[in-house]
Amino acid sequence: MPVRRSSLCLLFVCLFAATSSFAAAPHSIQVLRAHREKMRAESKAKAKVRPSPDAHSCDHTSPIACGATETGSLQTGDCVLSSDGTFYDQYSIQGQEGLQLIIEAKSAALDMYLVLLDPSGGVADEDDDGGGGTDSRITYTLSGAGTWTIIVNSLAPGTGSYTLAVSGCTIIPPCTKPAVPLTCNTITQAALGTDDCTFPDGSYYESYSFQGTVGQVVTIDLKAAGFDTLLALFDPSEEILDVNDDGPSGTDSQIVAELPVTGTYVILATSFESAPTTGAYSLALACAAAPACSTNAERLCLNNRFLITTTWKDFSGNTGTGKAIQLTPDTGSFWFFNAENLELMIKALDGRTVNGKWWIFYGALSNVEYTIHVIDTVTGAVKTYSNPSGTFASRGDTNAF
Repeated sequence: MPVRRSSLCLLFVCLFAATSSFAAAPHSIQVLRAHREKMRAESKAKAKVRPSPDAHSCDHTSPIACGATETGSLQTGDCVLSSDGTFYDQYSIQGQEGLQLIIEAKSAALDMYLVLLDPSGGVADEDDDGGGGTDSRITYTLSGAGTWTIIVNSLAPGTGSYTLAVSGCTIIPPCTKPAVPLTCNTITQAALGTDDCTFPDGSYYESYSFQGTVGQVVTIDLKAAGFDTLLALFDPSEEILDVNDDGPSGTDSQIVAELPVTGTYVILATSFESAPTTGAYSLALACAAAPACSTNAERLCLNNRFLITTTWKDFSGNTGTGKAIQLTPDTGSFWFFNAENLELMIKALDGRTVNGKWWIFYGALSNVEYTIHVIDTVTGAVKTYSNPSGTFASRGDTNAF
């Protein structure tokens, strides 16, 4: 089985089933980890020898069990990585979901390189110098049962003996620690520790949630004296909005973002290094005032007061933001997929002479899942209307604001 290696995960595309339930889906954890590995790669990249020898098929795999240590050697006749001519050996290990492995490759003669493949053959993790010096170490929590493959390789062509040890072998339960609610313009003192959620590599993270409004500008600062921080911001659909390692100074992190929709945002605080790291940190969340009411490509301003945006999800799971069309001062529409095909009509009416309230009405021309966010820019009040997938619905709310 040929192995394709990038410079310290520069092309890292791990398929994580994260041991997390903070508020972001496993996909979000995958994306964040990929960001982190790419940044680590760019900061630690080494020159590599890349000859082009003839590769031969490699179908030999040796089994290894949890708790075992094997002695081997990279030598002529082993599997060959065609991209750079390095030799590699393959080991298989039987895994189950939640099983945490600590895999270490050590050699006095070689600069070791480890790769872990999942049962489908995809790269789950890889490491160069995580074991100290030129030794390699991977800590990883398996995402499922099956046969996992360990690749023992070297960073540059060469031969020599090595030892491969697999330890840990403990079941890590899914994380049930919820996101901590935050309010704007506050500073939180906390610490990464062994009671926190973990990435599959064993590194710790904590998560926080806050309510944001479309067009609002937030500034998030993560500072720590004892470790290099990494900060991520997830939007209400659990996609990464931004990620940052080193902000304006030192190893602290900062994100400044204009929020694209109204909803619940999640902040994730972790360490830059892909290893268990503990220590105290501060997290500051600063929020600008709610935006003025104005219409643009993705939002309506009705009655010079109500700022309206929409988000959607189609039947295939694709998501997006509705595109706005102003029709009259109190009425507008949104399209999702094609500018010539309107999906939604909406209006804001002044009913205060009747019941002292502003009224919101909308009519649906689509049965995809969508959400309407309405902000009263005078009072800051927010209303949300949701349409389930497969439903054609219209609504009149005569007690909206």
